[in-house]
Amino acid sequence: MLKTASKIELQRRIRASGKPNSTVQFLPRKAFTLVELIVVITIITLLISILLPALSKANKLAACSRTRARVSELAAGCEAYHTDNGYYPGQQYHSELMGDGGSFTGSQWLAKALFTNPATTPSFPQARYAPLRVGDDLFDYQNGGNTYPNTISDRDDSTGTPMPILYYPARLGVSGLGQYKVGDNSVYKNSDGSDVNWGGNGTGQSAFEQYIKDRRFGGDASTTPYRPQQFLMIAAGMDRKYGTKDDIKYGW
Repeated sequence: MLKTASKIELQRRIRASGKPNSTVQFLPRKAFTLVELIVVITIITLLISILLPALSKANKLAACSRTRARVSELAAGCEAYHTDNGYYPGQQYHSELMGDGGSFTGSQWLAKALFTNPATTPSFPQARYAPLRVGDDLFDYQNGGNTYPNTISDRDDSTGTPMPILYYPARLGVSGLGQYKVGDNSVYKNSDGSDVNWGGNGTGQSAFEQYIKDRRFGGDASTTPYRPQQFLMIAAGMDRKYGTKDDIKYGW
């Protein structure tokens, strides 16, 4: 009995010292069975299926936050431009815009107005009325073989390609819904290449007017747009389409 107790005490001391003990026997580890492996793989697959949509949505929400912040920066730049010049970008030279037969989109003209600094060489593109990340905030938009350079990006790359921020200056002296022209940005499409369906009412000027109508003034009979005699700014939301409920808009 004493010999057995001494042997146990010796083994305990050897284990405490960290030295190997040839007298201690270890049972071989039992391998996973096929059923156990299938259960583990099933649980991992289930967790991935739950987490991936959540991560995707989180990425889209983060992208929308970047776009919202960018719209606010550009809108602040428009206000600063108005303070210096007495009108918003594009209002004095609206004949240059596509809505009035010109060659510039609203987004292009906004870039020209906010990012031209006569005090620098080259004068464009330079951060003047709004922050500018050269190489990121302006891009060449492609549509039907045509290129529209210096289009303002929405900073949302969740689908791999940014989309334009749409800018519509009001025509000074024009009252009613017609002071804003859908043609200023009609070359821009949804991310899937489809035409913009304004509020589900169609693609033309009348559908656009229904979309920008401020129904606080007369309901459906209203002839007052949001932000009359100012400007409208619209970016696509999580669905990457314009003219839908999740659009990111400034001031309305």
